[in-house]
Amino acid sequence: RSRLLTFDKEHNILAAAQDRILKISSAGEVTILVEEAFSGFLGTSGITCDDMGNIYFTNGSRIEKMTPELERSTFIDGSEAGYKGFFSLAFDPQKKNLYVSEWYTKLLLKYPLDEEGNVCSTPTVIVDNPLESKQWNFGSPLNITFSESETMYVSMDGFSKIMKMTPEGEISYLELGKDAINHIIAFGGKGFNEESIYMTTLMGEAVYEFPVGEKVFK
Repeated sequence: RSRLLTFDKEHNILAAAQDRILKISSAGEVTILVEEAFSGFLGTSGITCDDMGNIYFTNGSRIEKMTPELERSTFIDGSEAGYKGFFSLAFDPQKKNLYVSEWYTKLLLKYPLDEEGNVCSTPTVIVDNPLESKQWNFGSPLNITFSESETMYVSMDGFSKIMKMTPEGEISYLELGKDAINHIIAFGGKGFNEESIYMTTLMGEAVYEFPVGEKVFK
């Protein structure tokens, strides 16, 4: 079961699928890049790429980096800060920061990057249990996506809300309606309304569309 998807620079789909990372070509050919018992909540669940073709993915308290030659290294080690379950990650459009969600602490973190793309300081906490959920397994920031205006949208697990943060850092919440308890979100693409965000529900019973009036950052 895939948690999150991204595209590499050759337009292959990369999928974080709990105990493996898959590459799916445009012809539908599936290659297993890595297969192992990843740690953290539901194994590996977040994945993204940089402009050089390096792949970054979650593995418990770590963000790992894998080169196009499949050489792996630890990019971020959050264990000293007490992090156990990094869930998703996304570079901002300018590649100046890496945003990471942490399942257990319900944090959304911003790791600043230097000109070489390496982490250059300790992270900033963007939100800390933002919805003040009293249930440990609800309220965590989940996946992250950016619009063409560089506005960040973040799904909030188990709630009918999406967090919206402008490039200036202003945070607000989009109310989705009581039935749209969102889990994973993505902008529409070809064949869909490209100025809408689509979301799966917590139990996978439906997919909802929510117009936001702007397109995904490409």
